[in-house]
Amino acid sequence: MFWTACGISFTTACLRAVLPESEYVLRAREVERYGGTDTSKKTKAFIKDVKEMLKQHWALCIYAILLMAGFNFPSHGSQDLYPTYLEATKGFTPHDATIARRGY
Repeated sequence: MFWTACGISFTTACLRAVLPESEYVLRAREVERYGGTDTSKKTKAFIKDVKEMLKQHWALCIYAILLMAGFNFPSHGSQDLYPTYLEATKGFTPHDATIARRGY
């Protein structure tokens, strides 16, 4: 397993050294050089980009937020109900159910 990971890393490093940069990376470097290192400019540009993204994709953002909330509700509910399940069906004490939930 170790040698496989080393081989993949070595192959990737060789390819990275031999292949030229993509056009996208070269353009991003030019923008970085043009923008300088002033973080306030970068922050303002980021906020501007986020506003534009929200104007164009507001429905997708709402959908993603609701989807992730939907994924979180069952997982939190199951975590909260697991100690109760252990107490009611397996006869655990409240202390033992808490320990089992934490995985100690």
